[in-house]
Amino acid sequence: MGKTLKTSTLRLLVPKVLRAPALPAILAIVWVMAIMAVTASPARAKQLGTALGFGGQIYTVTAGPYGTLFPGSRTYSATTPVLALDTTLPGAAPTRQLVPSSADGNLEISPALIYEDSSKTLFVVWVSTNAAAGSLIELTSYDGSHWSPAITILSNIYAPKTPPQLAMTRDTHQEVDPASGAPVTRHRTVLHIVWSEDSASGKYQAYYAPVIFEEGAWIGSVPTPTHLNTFDAPDQAGQAGPGAGAGPFSSPLVFAPTVQGGRDTSTAIAGFASNVSGMLTAAEIDVLPEELRILADSCSAAILANGAQYFPNQLGTLATQIQNVILSDGAAFQGEALQAIATAAQSLITAGASDVTTMANRTRATIVEIGARFAKRGLRIDPSAPGVALPQIVEIVVPGAPSHFLQFRVTATRPSPAAGANGLQLFLSRTGQDALAAWTSANGSSVFYTSTQPDGSWSSVNQLQTSSTMSLQQAYQVLEQRMQY
Repeated sequence: MGKTLKTSTLRLLVPKVLRAPALPAILAIVWVMAIMAVTASPARAKQLGTALGFGGQIYTVTAGPYGTLFPGSRTYSATTPVLALDTTLPGAAPTRQLVPSSADGNLEISPALIYEDSSKTLFVVWVSTNAAAGSLIELTSYDGSHWSPAITILSNIYAPKTPPQLAMTRDTHQEVDPASGAPVTRHRTVLHIVWSEDSASGKYQAYYAPVIFEEGAWIGSVPTPTHLNTFDAPDQAGQAGPGAGAGPFSSPLVFAPTVQGGRDTSTAIAGFASNVSGMLTAAEIDVLPEELRILADSCSAAILANGAQYFPNQLGTLATQIQNVILSDGAAFQGEALQAIATAAQSLITAGASDVTTMANRTRATIVEIGARFAKRGLRIDPSAPGVALPQIVEIVVPGAPSHFLQFRVTATRPSPAAGANGLQLFLSRTGQDALAAWTSANGSSVFYTSTQPDGSWSSVNQLQTSSTMSLQQAYQVLEQRMQY
């Protein structure tokens, strides 16, 4: 477990108010450079520019100069780049409002939306570039009447970024209220954000960051983004992947990473390509249940509180006590899973450790690791393909608050297909085991696509013709639905 359970390094968010406003002349140059960085990329990832609200309202977000989006208003300079949100209620004309945190003097581009029904909250994410060419990903939310302060996701601030992609997972758990002693249900929402950015080698690399909310409130920290290319073992070794042929490789799919809902409400699937290995990889991101974290923490606390009196000569007694804690506190688990967790913890404790703290930490990690193995209904999750990275559990540590655990595992890896660059989008099945790449003709009259076959190869290129009954957007929606069902 010591090599697979990793604590993510937290970066405290940089409030937008601390960034100096950009000078107009410099900003104009930055704007051109940032637009070129995105549009010059051979591919554009799919844009989530429209969202449907709980009451049937349609939300759309637009990036542009303040004077163009809000003609006649003098609140900001006409050249200030901002985001505008349009809300259209059934049977009514759209109303427009400023996304407040976008009016900071930075260049705001590539906005995307996603709406959560349970909290009736709209989330907006975009790329923000300042006068020093610092590129950041920003996130804000709107509950229908108020906007939240922006959350900043930090990676390499000097690396140009592709449009961020969004997916959402939700889960609940029960715990005991410390004041009343009564069981209470807690709700958790995780926004999964994926993008690619330039690297020192000049090759774009894919990254992932979760933004977590509990009972609608942000937990206050965002972990250091996970470098998704680490799950492509040949990429990390600087080698071509199995079946990819001889390099060098150049696929526009490196600019079109994706993330979408997975096989259930607590999993997401991320897909990314590598021009180092020539491979297209899908990785499942599993938000491990809070019940697992609660059980691991309670056992760790019991060892720290009582272990000294049994250490090191009565470890069998301590192991029995911890087994009883697991069996009594693990009512949320299936019996088979709980017994496996208890057996592993008991074996680890009786094997001994250098001190009580080490034993408590190892027991906690073991409980999380064993519990995670049941995430895919008890099936083996070790990859079978040669050179595929092992599953990894990441702990998101929140100062003064409970942790959160994510499990990453590769579900498929295959050579990237030949694909066009215009309007390129990558769609995955809910397990990530199948994929489809789609792009448009130069004049936008056709959508070409290729999809994976049962033997793992790619199909020949097929074509959907746009018409009065099949718009370009509808063609992409049909292809996305094909992968989802």
